[in-house]
Amino acid sequence: MKKTAFLMLAAMAGSVCAGEFGGVIKATTGFTADFSSPSASGAYAKDPGTLAPNSNHEYDNGYVRDNLLSSGTTPDWGFTSKSQVTPILGNYANGATIAYSSEKISGAGLSKSADDSGIEPGFELFYRDLPWKGERNSFGYLIGLTYQQVAVETSGSASFATEKTTDTYTYSGIFPNVGLPAFPVPYDNTDPALLLPDVPVRGITTGTRAYQYARKVEADLLGAKAGPVWEVSLCKDLSLVMGAGASMQWMKSTFSYTDGAASGKTEDSGMILGAYAQGDLEYAITDRWRVFAGAEWMSQQSFSQSVDGYNSNLQGASLISGRLGVAVSF
Repeated sequence: MKKTAFLMLAAMAGSVCAGEFGGVIKATTGFTADFSSPSASGAYAKDPGTLAPNSNHEYDNGYVRDNLLSSGTTPDWGFTSKSQVTPILGNYANGATIAYSSEKISGAGLSKSADDSGIEPGFELFYRDLPWKGERNSFGYLIGLTYQQVAVETSGSASFATEKTTDTYTYSGIFPNVGLPAFPVPYDNTDPALLLPDVPVRGITTGTRAYQYARKVEADLLGAKAGPVWEVSLCKDLSLVMGAGASMQWMKSTFSYTDGAASGKTEDSGMILGAYAQGDLEYAITDRWRVFAGAEWMSQQSFSQSVDGYNSNLQGASLISGRLGVAVSF
């Protein structure tokens, strides 16, 4: 029994020694990404309210609220900037005006597809064995470890529709000589004698506003591949080696966006599956060392990420790689 076990170990060792170890430098192209963003809300962040009496008005730069103790006027108001106040005859007295505004934006979400036109670097380490040998054809298997970098991005200028409501109030005090105080800003009125009307004069303007956007997804892929191999001897030192199989890769990916002043980023990881087919022309430098060059086609699952309603979907449905490597037999 010991003799049988020894013979089995010897046969396995002979099989491993008959194989090859190698390394490959890869340059890959064909990655794409789809990006999308949420639609602009189309609602005021601060509601300016209606022009009906006894209404509350909230603005991007202050407020004028209804007060139950007064009729047609209110002391419940405040603003954020002195530039909102227009004096009368150089004085902050009765007849001076205070302007408030609220702005809303609206528009469909931005959807962009980006093609990675650059060359992405990667490498591969493999073990290959061809235990079934014929006169010109040999068959076996390959097991490899792979690493791949990816970076896909897009940027540009887009625009959304704007609507700005501007409400103007004319200040009045109980007495003609009661003027606005030497106010700090932001100013929140607490004096019941300082009044604004509760119905403003309203103007609405519409337009568009441009903003710069950018989307980017960056990923590192560490994986394994395995499949059958077929070697065809073309002449004494030159051979064609072809193979195909399945792959599994662990991905760590970062997706980031900017939309004007808004920005965000997320980092996610996960496993994706794929398939490959490759072909190399190999030249035997010595009995043990061979160099080769070739190409590889790969297809892998997509990988999606989302942050703040912004989405990315990285795709590698049809990737092409150039390969350059060396192998040594044992």
